[in-house]
Amino acid sequence: MLDIVKSGFNGNGATSGRGLRRRKLTVNQRIDLAADLVSGQRQLVPSFRQAAALLRTTPTQVRERLKWRAQRETRRRGAERRLQVQEGAEVVNAEAEILADAWRSTSAEAHEAAVQMIGPGAVWDAIARVIA
Repeated sequence: MLDIVKSGFNGNGATSGRGLRRRKLTVNQRIDLAADLVSGQRQLVPSFRQAAALLRTTPTQVRERLKWRAQRETRRRGAERRLQVQEGAEVVNAEAEILADAWRSTSAEAHEAAVQMIGPGAVWDAIARVIA
């Protein structure tokens, strides 16, 4: 059975509907393929024209709907990325607020000790990123 659908087999167990009627299949091969499709052993990926005809619509309407869905998915992904960036910024801001509160609540001597513990280079690097 596999050898009769090689030209329309996409590697996922699916048979392309494009050119399905032009294939030179015998009656038994067509019956076997139909049985495979109905039993779920194969999946049929219909062409725009086939899907539209089956559901009494036009290929243009199907294409437009697919474009609309793709645009909607692009907008959804963009909104999801923006939300993730915002959530990340909120986490950073919360952590910075904790550090700033701790800094404000300590003495100058504690500040000096903290800079020595952290390392002056790391402190200067942070200051340079803020200024730049």
